[in-house]
Amino acid sequence: MDDAIILSVRGKRYGGVVGAALSFSLDVTPSFEIEYADRWQHDAEPWPLAEGDDAAISIGADTVLTGSIDETSAEYDAKTPSMRLTVRGRAAPGVLEDCATDARQWQRASIGQIASDIARPFGVSVAVADAGAEVLALFATQAAERAMDALERLAATAGLSPAVRADGSLSLERPADGAAGTRAAVVRRTDVMRAERRSSARERYSVYRAVQVARGGVNVLEVRDPAVRAERQTVIYPSREVSQDALVRARNRAAAQAETLSYDLAGYRSRDGRLWAPGRMVDVDDDRARIKAQLLITEVRMRYEPLGVGAMTTLVMRRPEPYQVRRDLSGADPHRVVSDARAGVVVVRASTRPAR
Repeated sequence: MDDAIILSVRGKRYGGVVGAALSFSLDVTPSFEIEYADRWQHDAEPWPLAEGDDAAISIGADTVLTGSIDETSAEYDAKTPSMRLTVRGRAAPGVLEDCATDARQWQRASIGQIASDIARPFGVSVAVADAGAEVLALFATQAAERAMDALERLAATAGLSPAVRADGSLSLERPADGAAGTRAAVVRRTDVMRAERRSSARERYSVYRAVQVARGGVNVLEVRDPAVRAERQTVIYPSREVSQDALVRARNRAAAQAETLSYDLAGYRSRDGRLWAPGRMVDVDDDRARIKAQLLITEVRMRYEPLGVGAMTTLVMRRPEPYQVRRDLSGADPHRVVSDARAGVVVVRASTRPAR
């Protein structure tokens, strides 16, 4: 199978890619970095690529990313006469991570309608799973709230999570469902070129505290993580109230993200011919790493190095449980908005102290 990486800009397909790095994740919008020759293979004209251009990346016959170019660069050095030209960009929903939405309130509106209203000003279409027809009595966005944060909060009311599709649209769906159709087997002796099992305490704390100014006083939320032996504490000041369920999920997610298994594999596809993608479950059987378990692919990094390894994929896998979103209706109330789960704060006790 010809799995050449093709860059398409404004509908024109460009070959001659001399280096590529593609990144896909359950947590971050897909991104790309393409290094290319300064002239089109059969044309004397330079490639007219610029920031803001619509772009799509395909691997063979499969489109894997649709978005736009964020930046371009041209580089040279004393050893090589040719220019090193590079474009970098993201999938279309990346704008939702950058930009704030307007403060607005919906009453008795469906999840699908609210999601479309939030994303439409940014030119992003949204598809919602069967729960999208569910009607919420009330939902509100806050001034200066990022559009993606609002969509994550909305999705959580139905146990959904945002996912970026290859065509540049956004989908609110159920992650890490473990369906048989999403699984692929990896056996170390036959598939893996390189493996790394990593455990990190860098983003974990022994004590988490959140201080919130509320009506009539100050709420102090606190929890300890007994797995962190060193005395490490963090304090945040969220601008909005934090629901207990959301924060417990945040703690579990931080713990899961600290334990990763990474595999370098040749090519971009699993044995069944499908491209590797986040959200797939993997049956890992690795006696050397002492792991035999079903893990969730949370990150996929694809590289093309014509003078090096050629086509290679790195899979980053974690336990799936923290990525399984449960219904959280607290985020629908404009006075009880779930804070950014990446803050890493968890709640087991809440107290109210008078404001000074």
